[in-house]
Amino acid sequence: MKVTWIISLGLLLGAVSETQAQEKDPDPVAVVEVQRYQDYENLESITSTELSPDGKFVYAASFNADTATVWRRDAKTGKVEHVQTFKDPETDGLLALRMSPNGKYLAGASIKNMVTLYSRDETTGKLALLHAIRASENGAGPFHFPIEVRFSNDSRFVYAACSGTLEVFRIEDDRLVGVQSETANDRVSGLRDVDVSPDGTFLYTTGGHTLVVFTRDTETGTVTPTSDMVSSTDDLAALEGVNSICCSPDNRHVYLCSGRFVDHSAVIALERKSNGSLEVIQTWMNPMSGGLFSADVNVQTIPSEVFSGGNEIEVSPDGAEVWALGTESDTVVRFRRDPETGLLKFLGHHLVAGQEPAIGPAGICFSKDGRFAYVADEKEASLVVLERKLSGEE
Repeated sequence: MKVTWIISLGLLLGAVSETQAQEKDPDPVAVVEVQRYQDYENLESITSTELSPDGKFVYAASFNADTATVWRRDAKTGKVEHVQTFKDPETDGLLALRMSPNGKYLAGASIKNMVTLYSRDETTGKLALLHAIRASENGAGPFHFPIEVRFSNDSRFVYAACSGTLEVFRIEDDRLVGVQSETANDRVSGLRDVDVSPDGTFLYTTGGHTLVVFTRDTETGTVTPTSDMVSSTDDLAALEGVNSICCSPDNRHVYLCSGRFVDHSAVIALERKSNGSLEVIQTWMNPMSGGLFSADVNVQTIPSEVFSGGNEIEVSPDGAEVWALGTESDTVVRFRRDPETGLLKFLGHHLVAGQEPAIGPAGICFSKDGRFAYVADEKEASLVVLERKLSGEE
Protein backbone atom coordinates (compact mmCIF):
# COMPACT_ATOMS: atom_id res chain seq x y z
CA MET A 1 0.00 0.00 0.00
CA LYS A 2 1.41 3.35 -1.02
CA VAL A 3 1.73 5.83 1.83
CA THR A 4 1.22 9.55 1.30
CA TRP A 5 3.31 11.94 3.38
CA ILE A 6 3.13 15.68 4.11
CA ILE A 7 6.56 17.13 4.80
CA SER A 8 7.31 20.53 6.28
CA LEU A 9 9.74 22.90 4.59
CA GLY A 10 11.93 22.89 7.67
CA LEU A 11 12.44 19.15 7.40
CA LEU A 12 13.50 19.38 3.78
CA LEU A 13 16.26 21.79 4.76
CA GLY A 14 17.97 19.00 6.64
CA ALA A 15 18.26 17.18 9.94
CA VAL A 16 19.17 18.72 13.26
CA SER A 17 22.82 18.95 14.20
CA GLU A 18 24.66 16.36 16.28
CA THR A 19 24.95 18.89 19.10
CA GLN A 20 21.19 19.31 19.17
CA ALA A 21 20.72 15.56 19.25
CA GLN A 22 22.73 15.31 22.44
CA GLU A 23 20.86 18.06 24.29
CA LYS A 24 18.80 16.16 26.84
CA ASP A 25 17.34 16.30 30.29
CA PRO A 26 19.69 15.26 33.10
CA ASP A 27 19.58 11.48 33.08
CA PRO A 28 18.74 10.10 36.55
CA VAL A 29 19.85 6.64 35.51
CA ALA A 30 23.36 5.29 35.18
CA VAL A 31 23.99 2.05 33.30
CA VAL A 32 26.67 -0.17 34.77
CA GLU A 33 27.96 -3.61 33.91
CA VAL A 34 27.46 -6.00 36.82
CA GLN A 35 28.60 -9.23 35.15
CA ARG A 36 30.21 -10.53 31.98
CA TYR A 37 29.82 -14.26 31.44
CA GLN A 38 32.32 -15.16 28.72
CA ASP A 39 32.75 -18.57 27.08
CA TYR A 40 34.49 -18.64 23.70
CA GLU A 41 33.72 -22.32 23.21
CA ASN A 42 30.01 -22.39 24.04
CA LEU A 43 28.92 -18.80 23.35
CA GLU A 44 30.64 -18.17 20.02
CA SER A 45 28.40 -15.86 17.97
CA ILE A 46 25.79 -15.42 20.70
CA THR A 47 22.97 -13.46 19.06
CA SER A 48 19.79 -13.59 21.15
CA THR A 49 18.79 -13.47 24.82
CA GLU A 50 15.48 -14.24 26.49
CA LEU A 51 14.10 -14.37 30.06
CA SER A 52 11.58 -16.82 31.44
CA PRO A 53 8.25 -15.25 32.47
CA ASP A 54 9.04 -15.85 36.16
CA GLY A 55 12.38 -14.07 35.75
CA LYS A 56 14.35 -17.00 37.15
CA PHE A 57 16.22 -18.06 34.00
CA VAL A 58 18.06 -16.52 31.05
CA TYR A 59 18.32 -18.27 27.68
CA ALA A 60 20.62 -17.56 24.74
CA ALA A 61 21.31 -18.85 21.22
CA SER A 62 24.85 -19.00 19.80
CA PHE A 63 24.94 -20.07 16.16
CA ASN A 64 28.65 -20.75 15.64
CA ALA A 65 28.87 -22.65 18.92
CA ASP A 66 25.72 -24.58 17.95
CA THR A 67 24.30 -24.13 21.44
CA ALA A 68 21.35 -23.02 23.51
CA THR A 69 22.54 -21.89 26.93
CA VAL A 70 20.59 -21.64 30.18
CA TRP A 71 21.50 -19.63 33.28
CA ARG A 72 19.78 -19.27 36.64
CA ARG A 73 19.23 -15.62 37.49
CA ASP A 74 19.44 -13.83 40.85
CA ALA A 75 16.54 -11.36 40.82
CA LYS A 76 18.21 -9.08 43.38
CA THR A 77 21.68 -8.76 41.83
CA GLY A 78 20.80 -9.62 38.23
CA LYS A 79 23.78 -11.96 38.05
CA VAL A 80 23.57 -15.37 36.41
CA GLU A 81 24.87 -18.87 37.11
CA HIS A 82 25.29 -21.47 34.36
CA VAL A 83 22.74 -24.31 34.34
CA GLN A 84 22.89 -26.00 30.94
CA THR A 85 24.56 -25.92 27.56
CA PHE A 86 22.22 -27.69 25.17
CA LYS A 87 23.77 -29.00 21.97
CA ASP A 88 22.18 -31.31 19.42
CA PRO A 89 23.95 -32.05 16.10
CA GLU A 90 20.56 -32.38 14.43
CA THR A 91 19.54 -28.82 15.26
CA ASP A 92 22.74 -26.82 15.49
CA GLY A 93 23.28 -23.27 14.23
CA LEU A 94 20.61 -21.54 16.32
CA LEU A 95 20.16 -17.93 15.22
CA ALA A 96 17.37 -17.10 17.67
CA LEU A 97 15.73 -18.66 20.71
CA ARG A 98 12.40 -17.26 21.99
CA MET A 99 10.19 -18.02 24.98
CA SER A 100 6.45 -18.69 24.90
CA PRO A 101 4.41 -16.30 27.08
CA ASN A 102 3.20 -19.21 29.24
CA GLY A 103 6.80 -20.29 29.88
CA LYS A 104 6.20 -23.84 28.70
CA TYR A 105 8.11 -23.77 25.40
CA LEU A 106 10.98 -22.16 23.57
CA ALA A 107 11.23 -21.99 19.79
CA GLY A 108 14.38 -21.67 17.74
CA ALA A 109 15.41 -20.62 14.24
CA SER A 110 18.24 -22.78 12.93
CA ILE A 111 20.73 -22.02 10.17
CA LYS A 112 20.23 -25.68 9.16
CA ASN A 113 16.87 -24.66 7.70
CA MET A 114 14.78 -25.83 10.63
CA VAL A 115 12.40 -24.37 13.19
CA THR A 116 12.72 -26.09 16.55
CA LEU A 117 10.48 -26.51 19.58
CA TYR A 118 11.79 -27.15 23.10
CA SER A 119 10.16 -28.00 26.40
CA ARG A 120 11.33 -26.22 29.53
CA ASP A 121 11.52 -27.52 33.07
CA GLU A 122 10.09 -24.67 35.12
CA THR A 123 12.03 -25.76 38.23
CA THR A 124 15.50 -26.34 36.76
CA GLY A 125 15.15 -24.20 33.63
CA LYS A 126 16.64 -26.98 31.50
CA LEU A 127 15.65 -27.53 27.88
CA ALA A 128 14.72 -30.67 25.96
CA LEU A 129 14.12 -30.88 22.23
CA LEU A 130 10.54 -31.77 21.33
CA HIS A 131 10.45 -31.33 17.56
CA ALA A 132 12.44 -29.93 14.64
CA ILE A 133 10.44 -29.17 11.51
CA ARG A 134 12.09 -28.81 8.12
CA ALA A 135 10.87 -27.20 4.93
CA SER A 136 7.89 -28.95 3.31
CA GLU A 137 7.42 -31.28 6.28
CA ASN A 138 4.26 -31.72 8.35
CA GLY A 139 2.35 -29.02 6.46
CA ALA A 140 5.20 -26.51 6.39
CA GLY A 141 5.98 -24.48 3.29
CA PRO A 142 9.25 -24.67 1.31
CA PHE A 143 10.89 -22.16 3.64
CA HIS A 144 14.55 -21.17 3.55
CA PHE A 145 16.88 -19.61 6.13
CA PRO A 146 14.63 -19.00 9.15
CA ILE A 147 16.30 -16.21 11.14
CA GLU A 148 13.77 -15.24 13.82
CA VAL A 149 10.78 -16.77 15.60
CA ARG A 150 8.02 -15.40 17.85
CA PHE A 151 5.11 -16.95 19.74
CA SER A 152 1.54 -15.76 19.66
CA ASN A 153 0.23 -14.18 22.86
CA ASP A 154 -1.65 -17.37 23.78
CA SER A 155 1.44 -19.57 23.15
CA ARG A 156 -0.47 -21.67 20.58
CA PHE A 157 1.32 -20.51 17.42
CA VAL A 158 4.90 -19.87 16.27
CA TYR A 159 5.78 -17.37 13.53
CA ALA A 160 9.09 -17.73 11.69
CA ALA A 161 10.71 -14.99 9.62
CA CYS A 162 12.40 -16.66 6.65
CA SER A 163 14.10 -15.57 3.45
CA GLY A 164 11.04 -15.00 1.28
CA THR A 165 8.22 -16.31 3.46
CA LEU A 166 6.54 -15.84 6.81
CA GLU A 167 5.85 -19.32 8.18
CA VAL A 168 2.99 -19.99 10.59
CA PHE A 169 3.05 -23.09 12.81
CA ARG A 170 0.53 -24.47 15.28
CA ILE A 171 1.69 -26.35 18.36
CA GLU A 172 -0.15 -29.67 18.51
CA ASP A 173 0.79 -32.51 20.87
CA ASP A 174 4.18 -30.85 21.49
CA ARG A 175 4.96 -30.77 17.77
CA LEU A 176 4.98 -28.04 15.13
CA VAL A 177 2.37 -28.27 12.39
CA GLY A 178 2.55 -26.03 9.33
CA VAL A 179 -0.49 -23.75 8.99
CA GLN A 180 0.51 -21.10 6.43
CA SER A 181 3.42 -20.08 4.24
CA GLU A 182 2.87 -16.42 3.33
CA THR A 183 4.80 -14.51 0.64
CA ALA A 184 2.70 -11.31 0.84
CA ASN A 185 3.16 -10.85 -2.91
CA ASP A 186 6.95 -10.98 -2.56
CA ARG A 187 6.99 -8.25 0.10
CA VAL A 188 8.68 -10.46 2.70
CA SER A 189 11.90 -11.09 0.82
CA GLY A 190 14.91 -11.26 3.12
CA LEU A 191 12.99 -11.07 6.40
CA ARG A 192 14.97 -10.24 9.53
CA ASP A 193 12.34 -10.00 12.27
CA VAL A 194 8.71 -10.62 13.19
CA ASP A 195 6.61 -9.40 16.12
CA VAL A 196 3.02 -9.84 17.30
CA SER A 197 1.12 -6.85 18.68
CA PRO A 198 0.38 -6.97 22.44
CA ASP A 199 -3.34 -7.45 21.76
CA GLY A 200 -2.58 -10.29 19.33
CA THR A 201 -4.59 -8.83 16.45
CA PHE A 202 -1.71 -7.67 14.25
CA LEU A 203 1.67 -9.00 13.18
CA TYR A 204 4.61 -7.07 11.74
CA THR A 205 7.60 -8.18 9.68
CA THR A 206 10.78 -6.32 8.76
CA GLY A 207 13.53 -7.00 6.26
CA GLY A 208 14.54 -6.33 2.68
CA HIS A 209 13.97 -2.58 3.17
CA THR A 210 10.31 -3.28 3.89
CA LEU A 211 7.88 -3.18 6.82
CA VAL A 212 4.70 -5.23 6.33
CA VAL A 213 1.58 -5.11 8.51
CA PHE A 214 -0.65 -8.20 8.78
CA THR A 215 -3.98 -8.76 10.45
CA ARG A 216 -4.00 -11.91 12.53
CA ASP A 217 -6.80 -14.41 13.11
CA THR A 218 -6.51 -15.23 16.82
CA GLU A 219 -8.31 -18.57 16.40
CA THR A 220 -6.51 -20.04 13.40
CA GLY A 221 -3.24 -18.11 13.73
CA THR A 222 -3.29 -17.23 10.02
CA VAL A 223 -2.31 -13.77 8.81
CA THR A 224 -3.34 -11.45 5.98
CA PRO A 225 -1.09 -8.63 4.67
CA THR A 226 -2.86 -5.26 4.83
CA SER A 227 -0.25 -2.54 4.29
CA ASP A 228 3.44 -1.98 3.83
CA MET A 229 6.18 0.63 3.73
CA VAL A 230 9.14 0.31 1.36
CA SER A 231 12.29 2.43 1.56
CA SER A 232 12.38 3.25 -2.16
CA THR A 233 8.72 3.64 -3.12
CA ASP A 234 7.81 5.47 0.09
CA ASP A 235 10.96 7.64 0.12
CA LEU A 236 12.06 6.37 3.54
CA ALA A 237 15.84 6.09 3.63
CA ALA A 238 15.72 4.95 7.24
CA LEU A 239 13.95 1.75 6.20
CA GLU A 240 16.93 0.58 4.17
CA GLY A 241 18.24 -2.52 5.87
CA VAL A 242 15.55 -2.46 8.57
CA ASN A 243 16.57 -5.21 10.94
CA SER A 244 14.47 -5.33 14.10
CA ILE A 245 10.98 -4.41 15.31
CA CYS A 246 9.28 -4.19 18.70
CA CYS A 247 5.91 -3.01 20.00
CA SER A 248 5.36 -0.80 23.03
CA PRO A 249 3.61 -2.59 25.92
CA ASP A 250 0.64 -0.21 25.69
CA ASN A 251 0.03 -1.28 22.06
CA ARG A 252 0.21 2.32 20.81
CA HIS A 253 3.60 2.49 19.10
CA VAL A 254 6.09 0.41 17.14
CA TYR A 255 9.86 0.92 16.96
CA LEU A 256 12.30 -0.17 14.25
CA CYS A 257 16.08 -0.40 14.10
CA SER A 258 18.10 -0.56 10.89
CA GLY A 259 21.69 -0.57 9.70
CA ARG A 260 23.38 -3.84 10.66
CA PHE A 261 24.17 -4.84 7.07
CA VAL A 262 23.70 -1.56 5.15
CA ASP A 263 24.84 2.05 5.42
CA HIS A 264 21.65 3.48 6.92
CA SER A 265 21.68 3.17 10.73
CA ALA A 266 18.44 4.46 12.20
CA VAL A 267 15.83 4.15 14.93
CA ILE A 268 12.28 4.81 13.73
CA ALA A 269 9.20 5.52 15.86
CA LEU A 270 5.76 4.78 14.42
CA GLU A 271 2.24 5.33 15.70
CA ARG A 272 -0.30 2.54 15.38
CA LYS A 273 -3.66 3.60 13.99
CA SER A 274 -7.00 2.00 14.94
CA ASN A 275 -6.95 -0.13 11.78
CA GLY A 276 -3.47 -1.41 12.60
CA SER A 277 -1.66 0.65 9.97
CA LEU A 278 1.50 2.48 11.02
CA GLU A 279 2.60 6.08 10.55
CA VAL A 280 6.18 7.28 11.00
CA ILE A 281 6.37 10.00 13.67
CA GLN A 282 10.13 10.29 14.24
CA THR A 283 13.47 9.11 12.87
CA TRP A 284 16.85 9.09 14.61
CA MET A 285 19.66 8.62 12.07
CA ASN A 286 23.42 8.30 11.99
CA PRO A 287 24.41 11.36 9.87
CA MET A 288 27.11 9.31 8.13
CA SER A 289 24.41 6.96 6.80
CA GLY A 290 23.78 9.00 3.68
CA GLY A 291 21.17 11.48 2.47
CA LEU A 292 17.59 11.75 3.62
CA PHE A 293 14.58 10.90 1.53
CA SER A 294 11.64 13.29 1.49
CA ALA A 295 9.46 11.19 3.77
CA ASP A 296 11.90 10.72 6.66
CA VAL A 297 9.73 12.44 9.26
CA ASN A 298 10.94 14.49 12.26
CA VAL A 299 14.59 13.57 11.76
CA GLN A 300 17.12 13.82 14.59
CA THR A 301 20.74 12.70 14.34
CA ILE A 302 22.97 10.50 16.47
CA PRO A 303 26.78 10.77 16.17
CA SER A 304 28.25 7.95 14.10
CA GLU A 305 30.64 6.92 16.88
CA VAL A 306 27.62 6.48 19.16
CA PHE A 307 25.39 4.46 16.85
CA SER A 308 26.23 2.41 13.76
CA GLY A 309 25.23 -1.04 12.59
CA GLY A 310 21.75 -0.82 14.12
CA ASN A 311 20.59 -4.26 15.22
CA GLU A 312 18.03 -5.31 17.84
CA ILE A 313 15.66 -2.88 19.58
CA GLU A 314 13.56 -3.32 22.73
CA VAL A 315 11.13 -1.26 24.80
CA SER A 316 11.54 -1.52 28.58
CA PRO A 317 8.67 -3.39 30.30
CA ASP A 318 7.34 -0.16 31.83
CA GLY A 319 7.39 1.51 28.40
CA ALA A 320 9.59 4.33 29.69
CA GLU A 321 12.72 3.66 27.62
CA VAL A 322 13.75 2.25 24.25
CA TRP A 323 17.18 0.63 23.88
CA ALA A 324 18.78 0.03 20.47
CA LEU A 325 21.95 -1.95 19.79
CA GLY A 326 24.68 -0.57 17.56
CA THR A 327 26.64 -3.68 16.65
CA GLU A 328 29.39 -1.87 14.74
CA SER A 329 29.71 0.97 17.27
CA ASP A 330 29.61 -1.62 20.10
CA THR A 331 26.97 0.39 21.93
CA VAL A 332 23.62 0.27 23.64
CA VAL A 333 21.82 3.52 22.77
CA ARG A 334 19.11 4.67 25.18
CA PHE A 335 16.07 6.84 24.59
CA ARG A 336 13.37 8.12 26.90
CA ARG A 337 9.92 7.38 25.48
CA ASP A 338 6.94 9.71 25.79
CA PRO A 339 4.03 7.31 26.46
CA GLU A 340 1.48 9.71 24.99
CA THR A 341 3.20 10.69 21.76
CA GLY A 342 5.61 7.78 21.35
CA LEU A 343 8.42 10.23 20.56
CA LEU A 344 11.95 9.45 21.73
CA LYS A 345 14.49 11.65 23.51
CA PHE A 346 18.15 10.67 23.35
CA LEU A 347 19.54 9.81 26.81
CA GLY A 348 23.00 8.50 26.07
CA HIS A 349 24.88 5.35 25.24
CA HIS A 350 26.82 2.58 26.95
CA LEU A 351 29.93 1.03 25.41
CA VAL A 352 29.46 -2.72 25.70
CA ALA A 353 33.15 -3.61 25.37
CA GLY A 354 33.88 -1.21 28.21
CA GLN A 355 37.15 0.00 26.67
CA GLU A 356 37.83 0.18 22.95
CA PRO A 357 34.87 -0.24 20.56
CA ALA A 358 34.61 -3.62 18.87
CA ILE A 359 31.81 -5.19 16.86
CA GLY A 360 29.61 -6.81 19.44
CA PRO A 361 26.06 -6.41 20.79
CA ALA A 362 23.49 -8.39 18.81
CA GLY A 363 20.63 -9.26 21.18
CA ILE A 364 18.96 -7.80 24.26
CA CYS A 365 16.17 -8.49 26.74
CA PHE A 366 15.00 -6.82 29.95
CA SER A 367 14.09 -8.21 33.34
CA LYS A 368 10.40 -7.78 34.13
CA ASP A 369 11.11 -4.88 36.52
CA GLY A 370 13.25 -3.18 33.85
CA ARG A 371 16.21 -2.90 36.19
CA PHE A 372 18.49 -5.32 34.35
CA ALA A 373 19.25 -5.87 30.69
CA TYR A 374 20.91 -8.98 29.25
CA VAL A 375 23.00 -8.28 26.17
CA ALA A 376 24.43 -10.83 23.74
CA ASP A 377 27.96 -9.66 22.87
CA GLU A 378 28.52 -11.57 19.64
CA LYS A 379 32.22 -10.92 19.06
CA GLU A 380 33.27 -11.38 22.69
CA ALA A 381 31.20 -14.57 23.14
CA SER A 382 29.66 -13.08 26.25
CA LEU A 383 26.40 -12.55 28.07
CA VAL A 384 26.68 -9.04 29.52
CA VAL A 385 24.46 -8.06 32.44
CA LEU A 386 23.70 -4.34 32.66
CA GLU A 387 21.94 -2.59 35.53
CA ARG A 388 20.04 0.68 35.41
CA LYS A 389 21.02 2.45 38.63
CA LEU A 390 19.10 5.46 39.88
CA SER A 391 21.11 8.47 41.06
CA GLY A 392 22.26 7.93 44.62
CA GLU A 393 22.10 4.14 44.48
CA GLU A 394 25.23 2.24 45.36
